[in-house]
Parts: sequence; structure tokens; C-alpha cells
Amino acid sequence: MRDRALSGSAYLLGTLATAVATVLALPVLFVPTAARRWADLHRRRAGRLLGVPPDGRRVGRRVPAWALAHVAVGFPFGLAALLCLGNVLVAAVALPLWWALPVLARLHARLCLAVLAPSARERLTEK
Repeated sequence: MRDRALSGSAYLLGTLATAVATVLALPVLFVPTAARRWADLHRRRAGRLLGVPPDGRRVGRRVPAWALAHVAVGFPFGLAALLCLGNVLVAAVALPLWWALPVLARLHARLCLAVLAPSARERLTEK
């Protein structure tokens, strides 16, 4: 299960990057050979994730429709994966800090009292 989560996360993060690249390289996709190569690359990636061997057929007129679907679905799904992985990292940092907060608060309070306490000379002049 863990391997599937990691491979799925990596796939979706790659999808986010390639969805952005697809938008940025949209004019290049009007060149048929470049568009076919880009679509074939994604078909191989998807086949590797699902364990489906490539069938060897070339994509044709479906490339523009695929590019739109890839951007429309791949960008939000990839963004969701990025946010989830980011939240895991934040939780890994925040959880130990949460339990350290009382200790840090006491340390800060002691520091404040030590720095703001009257000096020995000031205490002598008060007497």
C-alpha cells in the first residue's frame, strides 16, 4: 500500500509538472510529430503506473483532446498531491514543535526575567 501511495504521489507530481509544461508549450503541440511524442511519453508513464504494456499504436487526432484533458485534470490532481505532501511535511515539523511549546514558553519566560531583572547595583541602591 505504501509503495502505491508513493508511486501515485510521484506520478501526480510529475503530472502537475507536465500539465504546466503542456500549457507553456501549447504552440509546439500543433506540430504533429512533437505532439505525438509528448502524448506517447504520457501514455508510457500511465501504462507504467497501471502495469499496462504499451500497445505500440501511434496516437493521431486525439492529441489535442488529450492535451486539454491532461491540463484540465492533471493540473488540479497534481496540485492536490503537492498540497497533501506539503501538509505531511508541515505536520512532521509542527508535531514535535507542538509538544515543545511549553518548554519553549518556560525558557522564554526565564530569559525575560533574567534580562529584565534589576542588576546587583540597582538592588543595592533600592535598599
